[in-house]
Amino acid sequence: QNSKRIDSSVKRLDGGLAKLIEATEAIDSMQTDLTKKKKIVDDKTGDIQGLIVQIKSKTEIATSSNKEASEKQAAAKIQAEVIVTEKNKANSALKEALPAVEAAAEALNNIRREDLQELKAFNNPPLHVKIVCQMCTVL
Repeated sequence: QNSKRIDSSVKRLDGGLAKLIEATEAIDSMQTDLTKKKKIVDDKTGDIQGLIVQIKSKTEIATSSNKEASEKQAAAKIQAEVIVTEKNKANSALKEALPAVEAAAEALNNIRREDLQELKAFNNPPLHVKIVCQMCTVL
């Protein structure tokens, strides 16, 4: 009976030893897989770090460009306001000058042939007459 117990214990220990050997082999296999996968993860981590650096760089460039665009947009808005103001001033001046131009054009209709012949008769007309004649040609 003692011998049966010993045989039973030996079988049990052999079974346990076999399980330990299997576990050791499984651990070695897993350790090899883990080492390979760790290398892959380390490589990918390096790639990702490089991408993060690129993204940061491009983000800084985009931020800078966006800031420049905002500044240019603000400057353009100010220039547009100045242009509108100047346009309004020019339109106002034109409205004020338009009646004088129309009156001058109407005055041209009152010029007679005899008046022009009198002007032709001057060999050297006075300065003011020359200026008036030049203005008439502009109109």
